Amino acid sequence: MAITWNIDTNEAIDLAALIAHLDEKGPGVFAVDLDATAAMLRRLSNNRSFLAEHVRAVMHANESFGASNQYSSQAFMLHRSTYYSLRAVVWEPARGRVGEELFAYEFAHDHDFSFFTVGYLGPGYRTRVYEYDHDAIIGLPEEPVELRFLEDTVLSPGKVMMFRRSADVHIQLPPEAFSISVNILQNTAAWGARPRQYQFDAGAERIKARLNSDGSELLLKLGAVLGGRCLPLVAAAARSGTEVSRAVAIESLARHESREWLAVGQEDASAFVRETTRRIARELSGSPTLPRSPSG
Repeated sequence: MAITWNIDTNEAIDLAALIAHLDEKGPGVFAVDLDATAAMLRRLSNNRSFLAEHVRAVMHANESFGASNQYSSQAFMLHRSTYYSLRAVVWEPARGRVGEELFAYEFAHDHDFSFFTVGYLGPGYRTRVYEYDHDAIIGLPEEPVELRFLEDTVLSPGKVMMFRRSADVHIQLPPEAFSISVNILQNTAAWGARPRQYQFDAGAERIKARLNSDGSELLLKLGAVLGGRCLPLVAAAARSGTEVSRAVAIESLARHESREWLAVGQEDASAFVRETTRRIARELSGSPTLPRSPSG
């Protein structure tokens, strides 16, 4: 289950001390001596000036800060390393404004990475936490999934939590006032293939959608539509890519090249690919093959 620490300490450290601790852990950041890492994050949260100093330094280094910075409207990066990243995240009360969907409030989801978080400023957001068995599902929209309720809690100042990748599901609710959390994120690129991330319907205990699509999926779709010399590359991904790449490539080829690719998908070793292919076959039955753009 998601791990919670309520650590009683007044000791404070700076950002460099936390970075040194995490760098020493190397690939064991999210597996070795979690209590020690939680304690270091708690001590950083006691440092009431480190975040202001970081923001000032970034602003000072960027005269056109508002136009050129790569920070989002909710999160900004504090440090990047091979196995982890550090960021601060802003949480604002809900006021019915355009753009509040960025905060993903009332949105049941898991993550394709593990992360530590600590309440740094403000009362903190409320979160309902569940867990599920990632290996027990195929990963299709509307597929039933057992969500086991764990707790309803608030990320109050100084409270440290760790959410496990592809295991913990949470629904975040708006804080009562402006709040900031500080996170240690697992860098997915250092851990091999990414597990699928999902949005859930917690009430119905079903998968609503897969969330972590990326640019490679768009390339496969474009390659199948445009054809020409792109097709052999899409075909290669359909047979030897990751589970998701195979599913996307097979669907794209079936829609825009030949429905014979559906047979390839239905013989795939992955249940995810097979069931995705069967869903596409049902959608395409009785429909004309979609046209492909002229290839050059």
